[in-house]
Amino acid sequence: DNNQFWHKIYEVKHSTVSTRANFHFNEEIPEIKSDYNHWKELYFYKEYIEEAWRQPDKQCQTTLIRMHDDRVTCMELLPQYLISGSTDRYVKIWDTQASRIVFDGVLAEHTKGVLEIYIDDTTQSRSNLKVGAKNGQVITQNWHNNTEIQSYRVSMEVDGFVFLPSHRTISWLFEGPVQIWDEEKLSPSLSFPHEHGKRINTVATTLSKNSESDEPGQSHVIITGSDDETVKIWDSHNGMLIISTEQSEGKHTSGVNSIAILSGTNFISGSSDKTAKLWDLRNMKHPISTKLHNHRVQCICFSPASKKICTAGNAGASIWNSSDFSPIRRDILFENIQQVKFMAKDTCDRQTESMPVETNLRANITCMNMDDDRIFYGTDDGQIW
Repeated sequence: DNNQFWHKIYEVKHSTVSTRANFHFNEEIPEIKSDYNHWKELYFYKEYIEEAWRQPDKQCQTTLIRMHDDRVTCMELLPQYLISGSTDRYVKIWDTQASRIVFDGVLAEHTKGVLEIYIDDTTQSRSNLKVGAKNGQVITQNWHNNTEIQSYRVSMEVDGFVFLPSHRTISWLFEGPVQIWDEEKLSPSLSFPHEHGKRINTVATTLSKNSESDEPGQSHVIITGSDDETVKIWDSHNGMLIISTEQSEGKHTSGVNSIAILSGTNFISGSSDKTAKLWDLRNMKHPISTKLHNHRVQCICFSPASKKICTAGNAGASIWNSSDFSPIRRDILFENIQQVKFMAKDTCDRQTESMPVETNLRANITCMNMDDDRIFYGTDDGQIW
């Protein structure tokens, strides 16, 4: 466990080795601080990456869908459909079985791009699609017949939405409050200042999908992550600040980009400091576990069905067990993909191409979603992997 020993071993083994993994690793972490104290973990992490590249069965089957002309901001999954929204103002629905687009529409009110989408699963056909935009507009429409059901506006501009069951919506803005909207009354049921010193990047909540369990007096919280490097926990009934990671040991040292709820008490936060941290709401003095990445953690997704976690950012992703945060696959690197199934945005024809590495290298992951055996990544150039 001697840190200096593992530092020396790492330098001897990896400092001059030129491999695909080594090139990517050194490119993403150009400088390591002199007081760095995780050399043992870093050494075995690097060993795992290089071993993975030597195993042919570690390669993923990859499909590229040219869906949008600009940044993909959000995705929802149904058993047969992939639904995506973008800053190009379009919402698109892809039939994953027939490999074709079944809904391709720009919502006129959404002049500043789509931020969030939500499928109302209370209807049998799951045909009601809720869309929230940068200009504060929320539209619910039936995507089967393209008819509008409801439209309202929470603000002149927002930074993000979280759509909840039982007709509730969370919205936030850096220069304004966090609000929970009652869609039946078309007014906020709760509004509170977020007290972050910088922009809020992500909001999550433990509010149950079963509205009957969300009675006053029960312990439900709203969790916010910000560029000010903190995670803050709020009471969802009165908006009072419960705790902040500002004084926590092992807190993030750069902006918090994503938060995913695992259970009623556990959640994961991902940061530009290249770590993902597992927390327990009952004890926020320090994280339960911290996982080092070779890229910033931009997105986190949790699949209750498969009990898997995916962390992603900077064209790379890792998959983890939710039970103990142990790795299943580390560093799926898009720049090393040699062949993909390609689906064109306009023609929707299925083709297979051998794509050069340079075409994959620069895309950054901006959002993702997952089911039992597939992970969907949206990128800043409008593509979906």
